[in-house]
Amino acid sequence: MSFYIMETEMFKNFYSSPEMKRIFEEKNYIEAMIKFEVALAEVQAELGMIPKDAAAEIKAKGSTEYVSVEKVAEINNKIKLFTVAVIREFKSVCEGNTGEYIHYGATSQDLIETALAYRVKEALNIIESKLKDVLKLLLNLAKKHRETLMTARTHGQQALPATFGLMMASYASMLHNHLERIKEAKKRILIGSLVGAVGTSASFCAIGGDKVHPMQKMVMDRMGLGTPLVDIQPDNNRWAELLNLLGLIAQTFEKMGEDLYTLQRTEIAEVAEPFDTENQICSSTMPQKRNPIYAEMMPPFAKKVISNASAMMSSHHRDFRHFTPFYMYDLLIPESFLLVDTMLNAGKLVFGGIQVNKDKMKETLDLTGGLLTSEALLFELSRKTGKKETGMAIVHRLAMYAFENNVPFVDICMEDKEISEYFSKEEVKKILAPENYIGISREVVDQVVETYGKGV
Repeated sequence: MSFYIMETEMFKNFYSSPEMKRIFEEKNYIEAMIKFEVALAEVQAELGMIPKDAAAEIKAKGSTEYVSVEKVAEINNKIKLFTVAVIREFKSVCEGNTGEYIHYGATSQDLIETALAYRVKEALNIIESKLKDVLKLLLNLAKKHRETLMTARTHGQQALPATFGLMMASYASMLHNHLERIKEAKKRILIGSLVGAVGTSASFCAIGGDKVHPMQKMVMDRMGLGTPLVDIQPDNNRWAELLNLLGLIAQTFEKMGEDLYTLQRTEIAEVAEPFDTENQICSSTMPQKRNPIYAEMMPPFAKKVISNASAMMSSHHRDFRHFTPFYMYDLLIPESFLLVDTMLNAGKLVFGGIQVNKDKMKETLDLTGGLLTSEALLFELSRKTGKKETGMAIVHRLAMYAFENNVPFVDICMEDKEISEYFSKEEVKKILAPENYIGISREVVDQVVETYGKGV
């Protein structure tokens, strides 16, 4: 019976995706370990370190079709060391004496680290691909809404006019940076271990002498991983980097979720995430509800991933190694990937079908009767007088009067003697028009679309 939320019948289709879950399920975990043992045996046979017939048999039986997951679990329940449980079950299905050459000279951490890096490689490929999918959607939205005016808010208050395209371009930039981080981090994260018990390769030297270095590289090449120059077993940095990388991606989705949550408030209603009107229900009692379920789920999932990164940061190998970090790997890495995958899936759905209410955005721009663009008047006044702080004092006085007396700012400005000394009523209207105060928003969108659109 499932108790972990992502594995329950009710929620298993909501969390993550089959391709990501497959990577971290028990069967594939064992398959990855078997793959390592097969690669090691094949290379050792090629280098004359073990008999070729032994390597051939190990390869022939090298899958969970022969190595029983249930029997591995049964052995592990007795001996309390899952790596040896895999090795013993693997050995038992090999003919004759050939199974004696499984894991020849290696140590448990070689197996754990390399099998994990192999699975992480697959998982990062999925994350990379989906980041590119969401990036494409954001770039399309940025281009489509290059001219769509909206209210930009700071501190939860109206600040200045901007465009929805610029907002989407900002998100696109964040995702592009994550793709760059993944590309850069792979060379440090996707490496394996094959150095024996304490990293000296003494066991391999005893077996194969000067064949140690080619053996290590040949095995890692077969696993699609890098070969480190020095023993990585005491070093937990790469897994901390991995989880911090996932945490940064999660943080971006937390921001996007909270932004979209705000914009979907009934009183604002400038955007709406896709909604299945025929089937979707958002309340057990209020029929009208259309809750922002995808925007809402991003922040809590992000917080869990970020907390996992913090936990991994607090974990390190004592001495040459000990087992505490291994528990952290199994607890934190799969969960973090599944949660980030869930957010990416949500991002694809939301940005692939988001509804943008241009009329509501325009209405919001006009909500304060011109206060939104008071900065524009300040700088025009400063340019005329050469006195920025004096201009600030004048416009601030008018803005506060308009706010506190609930009168249109544009009307107050047109009637003010100090303002009318420099500008006509028509000039004031033009200065305060939101479309005239969005700076280089259009150019920025164009640059982002052109630059980040390459290669995705």
